[in-house]
Amino acid sequence: MPDVLFQTDHQPLIHIFKKPIYKITNNRLKKMRLKLLRFQPKVEYLPGKYMHIADLLSRNCLEDPVEDDPEMVEVVHEVTKYIDMSLNVKADLVRETANDPGLSAVMQYYQEGWPKNNKDIVNEAKPYWKLRMDIFVEDKLVILEDRIIIPVSLRKKVLKNLHTAHLGVEKTKSRARQSVYWPGMSNDITTFIKECRTCERHSAKNKHEPLIPHDIPQLRFQKIGIDILHFNSKDFLVVEDYLSKWLEIKPLSSKSSKAVIDALRSIFSTHGNPQIIFGDNNPLNSHECHEFAKSMGSVIKTSSPEYARSNGLAEKGVHIAKQMLKKCSDSGTHILDALKEYNNTPLTGMNVSPAEILMSRKCRTLVPILNKNLEPKVVKVKQVLERLQDKVKSQHDLHANRKPVHFSQGDSVVVRRGKKWQKGNIVRKLSGNRSYVVELLGGGQLRRNTWHLKHSSTKPDRVDARENKEIDADAILANIRAGEKKVTINPNPTVRAVSVPAAQGLMTFESRQTTRFGRKILKPHRYDGSC
Repeated sequence: MPDVLFQTDHQPLIHIFKKPIYKITNNRLKKMRLKLLRFQPKVEYLPGKYMHIADLLSRNCLEDPVEDDPEMVEVVHEVTKYIDMSLNVKADLVRETANDPGLSAVMQYYQEGWPKNNKDIVNEAKPYWKLRMDIFVEDKLVILEDRIIIPVSLRKKVLKNLHTAHLGVEKTKSRARQSVYWPGMSNDITTFIKECRTCERHSAKNKHEPLIPHDIPQLRFQKIGIDILHFNSKDFLVVEDYLSKWLEIKPLSSKSSKAVIDALRSIFSTHGNPQIIFGDNNPLNSHECHEFAKSMGSVIKTSSPEYARSNGLAEKGVHIAKQMLKKCSDSGTHILDALKEYNNTPLTGMNVSPAEILMSRKCRTLVPILNKNLEPKVVKVKQVLERLQDKVKSQHDLHANRKPVHFSQGDSVVVRRGKKWQKGNIVRKLSGNRSYVVELLGGGQLRRNTWHLKHSSTKPDRVDARENKEIDADAILANIRAGEKKVTINPNPTVRAVSVPAAQGLMTFESRQTTRFGRKILKPHRYDGSC
């Protein structure tokens, strides 16, 4: 059949016929295009005042009633027929659409024709100007292609329904794009999920930030890293020099401050007093360790709790020491003999051993060696170590997807504790590069690295209120190590105060203990001595 020319005064039809059929998502329009394919239609716009025949026919109505074509009725109502919603939901949509200034104006423009210039439309309808060719009204609902446009008053409710499964941002957007639309929907979904406390509480861990390496000291044994190793029911103190990588392993009678101080004093008697002692908070944060360091002319610096990566050198030393202890236990070799060989073995990426860097000579062992190779020779390795360190940083930063973050006093944050995020506020920044003191919502303060923190824009919910009734043992212990004489956990309606003598580290509760739900814990009568 030859091409058929259609003239219309309805400009949106021009856009519809220019669009490829596979790009038309609206079933009603798609079916109309398919039915007209055999005519090979060409559509052009002609103002209504020039369409004399069509205008005449529209005014010359038939006197006899004509029944509607059932097939055409089905096509016209194709959209609303397959809208899956309850009558109450549809009634709400129809009512709020009529009351919405923007959508009511859109319905009026659809019936009467859009103005030629977007400056002539009301402000509330301007976001729909660019979409006017794809917008139609059916059964008092405004529809964009195959999606219902939601009025402003119902958008929050729709967002809540979309987020019922607490899926991520992209999943929720994908779900919304299947059935609904409104201007700025993507941003609203992003903001809504960002403010969801449930999603925030169970969100994934932070990505790592770019690496900040430790400064390599100028002198040998100027800065050391220490950590405690537990193996085969015994404790060992592991000490490693930041420049020479010299490793020391000292057995401990216990993890007490006195045992650690005795082991450090033995090492210092051989190598001298370091300027900086870097390690974990336990036991270096004790009053005794600080006094000992002060008497030795040293400064103690500690890593953020639960962030062992910042004490990476000592952690690596612990790994090496544990492997040696395991293998020495199996082979019957003395650990000190193995340690002597380790300190005389060249470091990876270098041709010198820890002994050559620290002592400027090779140490004599059971391995045969010429006498001339035992003569002292000063080795300078700082620049080599810096190059190796830069290489490690470059490799690490390839996968560090989180940009450096900064917090200010009073910022609302969430703290990673176990597998959940707990709400709190920033108290202050410590001297470390990424270490902050955080006050928890239920009281108590923690020190954490930025890896455990992120900004929060959510409001506390009922789960937070229940968690806040529990006493924060971590905060109490942290204050004990810091030498606090009294710790008050506030607010807590069930416990008035917690008194902590700093010297003994004992906790006494001044009020009757309660369960997490507020019920009093009563001592059974058989234990009160009355029987």
